[in-house]
Amino acid sequence: MAANKNGKFINRTVAILVFFLGLISWAAAQETPVLVRADELTPEQRLQWREALEWPTHCRDGIYAWEDENHPVLEFLDAGDDRYLVYNISGWNPYEINMFLVETDRPAVKPRLLTFKVLEPVYDPDPELGDVIKAPLEERIRFTLEQQEKVEYKARMISLIRGGIFVDEQGRLIVDKRSIMPGTCGTYSIYDLDYEPPQLVGFRAQFSCLGSNDVARWKSYSQEYIDGVDPVEQEAVRGWARITLMVPVP
Repeated sequence: MAANKNGKFINRTVAILVFFLGLISWAAAQETPVLVRADELTPEQRLQWREALEWPTHCRDGIYAWEDENHPVLEFLDAGDDRYLVYNISGWNPYEINMFLVETDRPAVKPRLLTFKVLEPVYDPDPELGDVIKAPLEERIRFTLEQQEKVEYKARMISLIRGGIFVDEQGRLIVDKRSIMPGTCGTYSIYDLDYEPPQLVGFRAQFSCLGSNDVARWKSYSQEYIDGVDPVEQEAVRGWARITLMVPVP
């Protein structure tokens, strides 16, 4: 009989604990605001996003020019597998964004700030341009590819990224970062979002703006090369030092 009473006591205790844990979880869920994904957000909804993304903490120097009810400016991208990306504009000149991953099947989970491995050039080839500027496109492309073989890259791990972004059919994030000057040069990076942090699984680049604006014709770097570029401190990496030429590129 004593054993039976002890068993009932234990069962009741466990039941009570489960009940109170359920109440705590329910209360936490009630306190967590439901983040609304919409093209038009109300000031209240935008404020909830501001708090969830800790905006503008992750912008450059933690500041942003405007602090009114219309900010942050948010955009959304489907990423598949019950998740989507939300990004906020952090700067206008140049255009910079932070990107967060949201899990729709776990609404109480805080959006996760994504950090990316970004490759940037650190060696400026000093080409003898000569008559190449006025040469036919195919010759300029050949010249550009030869110069590209001399370019070295370093990597930074950053959460503030620049460039045009979209998600491809495989659910991978594409960051298309190009020069806005006449001609086309820049980088084209592909990230697998199934990793933490997202894994850089594809990289094309064109340092000289003399070449083609077709990314498929830019130099493609192997996964072995990409993985072999170790991240360094931001201060140790120069920014773009583009060869900018006033020539039209088809």
